Amino acid sequence: RALVKTDRLEALLVQLAKGRQMETHNAPAPLLVQGIYGTVRFNVGDKEATIGPGDWMYIESDAPESVFAVEECSFLLTVLFDR
Repeated sequence: RALVKTDRLEALLVQLAKGRQMETHNAPAPLLVQGIYGTVRFNVGDKEATIGPGDWMYIESDAPESVFAVEECSFLLTVLFDR
């Protein structure tokens, strides 16, 4: 669900049920991820990171990434457009 959208950024609240995943795709622009609750695993290129409440992660534009909800989770995803 989009919380804020401007020509420079879009902030989305993402909520996933335990076991849900987002298949590998390329980040459309640089991304900032902030964990809100639960645990989510990001695979970015050949690296893996587990994000929990209060954790932050930066993902480069065009990086191949996938997401897996280790448990029910919510995170803030901010897309940083270069316009």
